[in-house]
Amino acid sequence: MNQKERFKKTVAVTLFIIACGMALIWMVRKGPLDMSCKIYRTTGYSCSGCGTTRMVEALMRGRWYQAFRYNPFIALSIPMGILCYGIGAYRYIRYNAENDWVNNALIVYAVLLAAFGVIRNLPLLEWLLPTTIY
Repeated sequence: MNQKERFKKTVAVTLFIIACGMALIWMVRKGPLDMSCKIYRTTGYSCSGCGTTRMVEALMRGRWYQAFRYNPFIALSIPMGILCYGIGAYRYIRYNAENDWVNNALIVYAVLLAAFGVIRNLPLLEWLLPTTIY
């Protein structure tokens, strides 16, 4: 596959990811999808993803600090994820390079995400819990 074909494939995948994200946002806001946290309802503890739906809504309204307060880990993950995706796409298009480092980065990310879920529920770090500021 030449560079032009890899570019077209990358653009198609990127547009598909964006379309899926927009569909998910629509389903959460207008549709039947219930995104309430089952872990929080069952245990009373916030999981790693608690506050993410409210964070996305705050981002769509341009309330950056509020979005960060809902879920700081995920809020910081978005630009890092976009950066990693961009680097991987560039390496794939330009050099047809395998992106094995992405798998290692995802493993590290999963461990950090799980640790965040535990850390945010500790009494001294309760400021990491979803917080509404207006």
